[in-house]
Amino acid sequence: AEVADELSLLKECVSFAAATGDAYQVRKLVDVVTKEDERTYAAKALVKRAHSAVGKTKRDVVARVVESSGACGATAVFCDALLEHFRRAGLDSVDGQRVAAGLVDVIAVLEPLSTVDTSRNAAVVLHASMNAVRDVVFHPRGMPPALSTRAMRILLAHYGR
Repeated sequence: AEVADELSLLKECVSFAAATGDAYQVRKLVDVVTKEDERTYAAKALVKRAHSAVGKTKRDVVARVVESSGACGATAVFCDALLEHFRRAGLDSVDGQRVAAGLVDVIAVLEPLSTVDTSRNAAVVLHASMNAVRDVVFHPRGMPPALSTRAMRILLAHYGR
């Protein structure tokens, strides 16, 4: 229950920082909440999962993108966390659903901030991150309808750009 509450607070903080239009404040917040090595690891893992043919050199380039775009890397961290939470804890319990909902909400505020970096490599990271969300939504075990709807809104907004 604490994790879900903390994720809700994080979502509000990111939303507030983003609403000010100050990219520096968002970057500072992202740097406090996630470590650079976590952002790099998540981005590389998601890219490798989504694009198995991508070589090590490309994944190293992805790491450099994550270093320059904190929101992109943080989006990868929370998408990877959603996928791992789904795999390990599942969504059968109320607490499991609250944590998943918190992760989805954080992803929803970070993903649009990630689109500021329009480089091709950033697009690869975001695509891989959205693949993780998509795989949770469309997994045969499924998601509760309300949570699935929230996650689908992220995907629709992302692919609509």
